[in-house]
Amino acid sequence: MIDAVFGTAFMDIYAKCGRLDMAWDVFEKIKKDVFTWNAINCGLAMYSRAEDAIKLFFKMQRQKFRPNGITLVGVPSAFAHSGMGDFQFYEGSVWY
Repeated sequence: MIDAVFGTAFMDIYAKCGRLDMAWDVFEKIKKDVFTWNAINCGLAMYSRAEDAIKLFFKMQRQKFRPNGITLVGVPSAFAHSGMGDFQFYEGSVWY
């Protein structure tokens, strides 16, 4: 298993170079934390993959990872880049 810090850095580099396939390969092999989830989601956002980003967001929650501020910027960013319009998060009684 790849170290989370090392793997997250590689995922970020691969995503910024347009190699989402390689970033995803690292994501599959890495010990996950909220930062690894954010790295792949921000990579998806960069390339307008809004549907994939939202699916991954919900998968993140199902696996009991709590979103942080970066998460709550990354996923809506995917919608903005894809031209799909507004997206809002709802947690309890609070809209983000």
